[in-house]
Amino acid sequence: MNNDVEIVRNADSCLVFTDPLPPHGLTWRQMVAWWQKNHQPDADGKTAADGLYRRLYRSLDSKPE
Repeated sequence: MNNDVEIVRNADSCLVFTDPLPPHGLTWRQMVAWWQKNHQPDADGKTAADGLYRRLYRSLDSKPE
């Protein structure tokens, strides 16, 4: 295992977090900053957070618990 991930289908609809992970883990705030930088660079933080939330929600197969 070398921790490389290969996306073989539907790569255009996958979210791939490519920034280094901090030792303490990934926070929502860091995810929003990544999303804003890569997907909504002109949005403010609140709008970017809402955009990421909606994108993640749409990816669910069922209602979240």
